[in-house]
Amino acid sequence: MTLTREAVVQAAQSCKGTPYRHQGRLKGVGLDCVGLVLTAFTEAGWRPRDVEVTRNISYALMANEDTMKRLLENETRPVALSGVQPADVLLFQFGEHRWPNHLGLVSQVIEDEIYFIHAFNSPDSLRVCEGRLADKFVNVFVGAYSFPEFDEAQCDDAPCGKASAP
Repeated sequence: MTLTREAVVQAAQSCKGTPYRHQGRLKGVGLDCVGLVLTAFTEAGWRPRDVEVTRNISYALMANEDTMKRLLENETRPVALSGVQPADVLLFQFGEHRWPNHLGLVSQVIEDEIYFIHAFNSPDSLRVCEGRLADKFVNVFVGAYSFPEFDEAQCDDAPCGKASAP
């Protein structure tokens, strides 16, 4: 089975509404940002390596605190924000943490607007949700990454993931 961006995004969208749960890995029961990415790729037919952490420790507070960024850099290739496509991973650094501590998955790009799905732990959203990359997310954006496993031959007329405004 060929891994496609569309299959990853559809799998991620099927997780919307799942409650946020730190280190959660079960759709419908509880997911965190890493669990959402793993679930989406696994349901689409490919299993990336999971993050080995001790329960109840924040990813940004692990012994090697830059672990989330380092793992992404080892498993993916960096892409410019202006070149992201659906199923690319966005990395963020929230709060007082010195290290990146949150992931999102690009769901669509319409003209210059990027939409993404993430399992968010905030007072407004303790669940998997989808929104536009704007305001507080742009201010804490660290980088964008793409898995090399995508077979771009699956693209039709337009560049993969690029949509035009309706």
